[in-house]
Amino acid sequence: MKKGIFILVLLIALFSCTKEKKVVMRYYQTQCNDKWGYGSNDTETIQNMVTYFKDRGIIIYSPSLSLPDGSYICRACICPTNRKFAVSVEEDNVERMIAEGFYR
Repeated sequence: MKKGIFILVLLIALFSCTKEKKVVMRYYQTQCNDKWGYGSNDTETIQNMVTYFKDRGIIIYSPSLSLPDGSYICRACICPTNRKFAVSVEEDNVERMIAEGFYR
């Protein structure tokens, strides 16, 4: 009986140590300069982004793309559209996401 309890406690400890903390990151979509490209609709655009990061070894959780939150003045490729991507990533990928233009 004691051996069974010990094994159970050991398994719980092992599984609790492997949980990664998820961090929410955001990115303003640009007019035409996003590295993952654009789709014909929001779902396709989000899938392009998820695939882009998956190919680079970063798993994206709960991706979304917000509706525009106001008007924009700049129409250059690098200018934001006032639409924002929100994603969750494992904490050890935060620096890589920042290097890709995302912020906390």
